[in-house]
Amino acid sequence: VTADFDNKEPLDLSVMDFFGKGLFEEISPGNSFQAPTWALGVGEKIPDKDLKFGELVKQAKKLNPYKNPDSVIILLEPYKEKPLIDNQEYFNQLGLAYQNKKRTLEAITMYQKGLALNPNHPNLNFNLGVSYTFNSDYGDAMKQFKLYKKLKPNKSSRTEKWITYIQDQVN
Repeated sequence: VTADFDNKEPLDLSVMDFFGKGLFEEISPGNSFQAPTWALGVGEKIPDKDLKFGELVKQAKKLNPYKNPDSVIILLEPYKEKPLIDNQEYFNQLGLAYQNKKRTLEAITMYQKGLALNPNHPNLNFNLGVSYTFNSDYGDAMKQFKLYKKLKPNKSSRTEKWITYIQDQVN
């Protein structure tokens, strides 16, 4: 999907075409959000059904924050200040997209929000460690990598290159 933002004509884009079918399903009240009005096409109304929050995360994973960080940011960013977000993977996906756009401080904030829900989420711990490293916060990065190793001892080789890098920077 491309858009010419200098052109004042509304986009002829259906919500279902943009997000895919099944994204607008009924869900329980605690995790529902309205569809963003920017995603609506010409003459289209906000769907009566709430947006299923978990589907945003699934869509972000399909978009892939490594290959398409801009698309993931467009999809997830409108919800980042919602008080009812209790999905750690939401924060992880948005953090990955931010980090891949070199928006490190925003990535750190997203990972921290996810870890506030549960401080022992290995992927968030690892990704926060990476972002701290890019931000030269080596002490905080080391804490996150050590926690990741504790939580995922069979995958500790994943952190070794980062730990070695940090040690080289500090020494």
